Amino acid sequence: GLSVSAISHQLRLLRDRGIGVGGVICRDGMIHDLMGSHAEFYAPEAAPDTIAVGDSHIYRSALSFGCGALERACSAARVIFIDEFGRLEMKREGLFRGAVGAIGTERALVVVRKSLLEPFKRLFSQYDFAVFEITRENRDRIPGQIMAYLVGRKK
Repeated sequence: GLSVSAISHQLRLLRDRGIGVGGVICRDGMIHDLMGSHAEFYAPEAAPDTIAVGDSHIYRSALSFGCGALERACSAARVIFIDEFGRLEMKREGLFRGAVGAIGTERALVVVRKSLLEPFKRLFSQYDFAVFEITRENRDRIPGQIMAYLVGRKK
């Protein structure tokens, strides 16, 4: 999707500048730990140890793995990716525990669907967010804009 393309480009830009990155990307039916080479599969179908998300299912163990990846990133990464903070997290489930810690560091880049942006901002109203909207037209420019923002920040 649009966010995965932009995030992949953003990761390359950050790593090329020697900036440590961590966090999670959910793609190809897996949750990927950006600090390691390990990933955990979503569930192929409903099973006893899964959570339903729309038409998909995710193993609770994969979500625990993702939270652990976010927690590790909080202590070791300069920039923490969360792809994505979605409906499950808005219900305080899924990656919520790990995401809250990462967002609290004020070093997180969080992918949020436009329909969830306002509820997300209310949930984390104690923080000041920069918002970058990714579209088909700007997805190649957004990583450079985010990089300029990150480099210009004092934190």
